[in-house]
Amino acid sequence: MVVVVLRRAQPNEIDHAVDVSSAANADTRLMGHPSHLRTWSQADGALLATAVDEGHVVAMGLAVPGRANDGTGEVIEGWSHLTGMAVLPAYQGQGLGGRLLDYIIAEVKATGSTQATLWTHSTNIRARALFESRGLRASGRMVRDEAGDELIHFEGVLRD
Repeated sequence: MVVVVLRRAQPNEIDHAVDVSSAANADTRLMGHPSHLRTWSQADGALLATAVDEGHVVAMGLAVPGRANDGTGEVIEGWSHLTGMAVLPAYQGQGLGGRLLDYIIAEVKATGSTQATLWTHSTNIRARALFESRGLRASGRMVRDEAGDELIHFEGVLRD
């Protein structure tokens, strides 16, 4: 198991966290996603979590308050939306993504969230398995992202 510190990101770590997302998703065609992550991470109620190894951000995940209409509507009490889960390739396959997700779930539960939503690429089998292992289930909804790739919607009750 990788020994890292899981914590809320420091303000000076936002760009490093976004860099991790870019490195972990090097083949993405979503050129605007890094800018979205920077903006979302600074929104009211956002939790940008990082995994830090010897002073370097090696993984990140973002939780924002859940909103109606896929993020464009009013905040939904008790819901969080998870996005931007990413682990540097050199740290993948060592359980770090699961530990970071558990940390994020514990943190949002502490603020009153009991349920969560997220979108993930249909081809990302490892991420889908991770989310399912934490009780999140595919809702049956699917959309295409800006690059035309299929996304699957997950939701569920947050459990310990």
